[in-house]
Amino acid sequence: MVDDYFKGKGQNEQKYTESVGSPSWDGSKFHHPLAQQIWEVFPSRLKKIVFNEVQSGNTIDSVLINHNLSITKVALTTEPITDFSKIEKIKIRQMGQRSDFGRYLYDGTSYTVEDLESGCYISFKDTSYVEESY
Repeated sequence: MVDDYFKGKGQNEQKYTESVGSPSWDGSKFHHPLAQQIWEVFPSRLKKIVFNEVQSGNTIDSVLINHNLSITKVALTTEPITDFSKIEKIKIRQMGQRSDFGRYLYDGTSYTVEDLESGCYISFKDTSYVEESY
């Protein structure tokens, strides 16, 4: 569990966010040590969604751990491909909806699927988003 990962972390330790972009994944584990460490504490109900998405053609863009909030995230490169609406204890959020954990969906994100017990989540890229240049 995510909480087990953070046990023993001193309150005086510097906290931060770590991420791995475009991690290599063989279908069961990541080849990058930090990516694998993040995956090991990622909630099992969200892992099921990631497995189904990848098997259906979606790809993993990045994995992230926020040490301040004790939250992990897996970002996928396209909008959802599979139906995960019947999975219990998750919340599907679209652009403009605020998370119970204080997060907003940022430009370029179409959906997030949040684990209601841990706050960990999956983000899905908005494939129609074009970043404005000035």
